[in-house]
Amino acid sequence: MPDARSHSPGDPPTVPPPEEGGEGGSPAPSPERGGSETHHPPDWLLSPTLQDAVRDSLLKDPRDLVRQVAARLRQRALLLDPERGYLCTLARIAMYRGQFDAHVPLEEWMSARIDETLEDLLVRDREDERAGVSIGKPYQSRYEYLIDALGILPEKARLACIMINQLDDSRRRVFFEAIVLRTPLRELTRMGWGEREELTQLLNEALRALAEQPIGFRLQEFRPAAGSPFDLEGD
Repeated sequence: MPDARSHSPGDPPTVPPPEEGGEGGSPAPSPERGGSETHHPPDWLLSPTLQDAVRDSLLKDPRDLVRQVAARLRQRALLLDPERGYLCTLARIAMYRGQFDAHVPLEEWMSARIDETLEDLLVRDREDERAGVSIGKPYQSRYEYLIDALGILPEKARLACIMINQLDDSRRRVFFEAIVLRTPLRELTRMGWGEREELTQLLNEALRALAEQPIGFRLQEFRPAAGSPFDLEGD
């Protein structure tokens, strides 16, 4: 699978200021009909069977979809596994390819499928945690990062992701940028996210919320880790 992780820690990402919204931010609205213009889907989207669609799509260059999923995770500040998000989105696109509306731009149609997939994965995390399903090994990249950066107990890594994804919008986005993407707060201030003092308070509140839970994290143990799985290629 293509690697979407080549962003350098010293090259802060350019991202929009925080948006309002609930858990995971507001998903992209369902695409509306775009007038009389028609849009042609890729050949693999028209494959006669689901198996053919998945097989044929994997034979194409999938890096664009990898980047789209990683970018949407980053835009919504969600701690979900990028690779799992990509594979589940690919399966959803293949399954619902027959519902493609030629009056809707392909990019909009695919963006809606990405958001649907991410919502499903948020629900799956909560259901698996309630059911006590093991996160298993090898660990997903998001778990490895939190274990390394925050000292999270491995068996509590999924719970930590759920807690972060359920933070209110402003705290979650600052946490994601500062901790997961390692963007300096001064850079976020320069990018229009707010005053540094305000961002520091939001970040501390997010970290304190984690420290109050029995997941192994202690504020004094935080150490920024390299190689975030959410770094994007080509920024």
